[in-house]
Amino acid sequence: MVTNPVRSPEKSSVNQTHSYTYDADGNETSYSSGNVSVHYNLLSLPDSVESSIFAGRIRMAYMADGRRMLTQTQTSQTQLLLPMTATAASTQSSNPRYTTTEVRDGDLVFRDGRLVRLYTEGGYYSLWNDTLQSA
Repeated sequence: MVTNPVRSPEKSSVNQTHSYTYDADGNETSYSSGNVSVHYNLLSLPDSVESSIFAGRIRMAYMADGRRMLTQTQTSQTQLLLPMTATAASTQSSNPRYTTTEVRDGDLVFRDGRLVRLYTEGGYYSLWNDTLQSA
């Protein structure tokens, strides 16, 4: 475990101590200040990230050559963040979970089954709300 004093941006005179832990390969596995934990696969690529800050988890899957092909995000939403129209439905579940899945297939990126990005030599085209944007 390594501790690292970091100055708080709000109050520059206050020092905070953050602790990090690392695995045998040198990968950061946890960060105490943000309550973040990271798990790695056999290739030392991040397999999942969990945090109490956003009360969620991010899972990743890779091709054999190390290219990421899947990102799945699960987040929890408290009743305070739900829209007013959903308050009646939210009483049945105190901690609903939302899952977003993003899959990359070559130059195409799909989010929850919809094409959202097309990569080209000069950048990519972003398809969002049925509009075409280039970057």
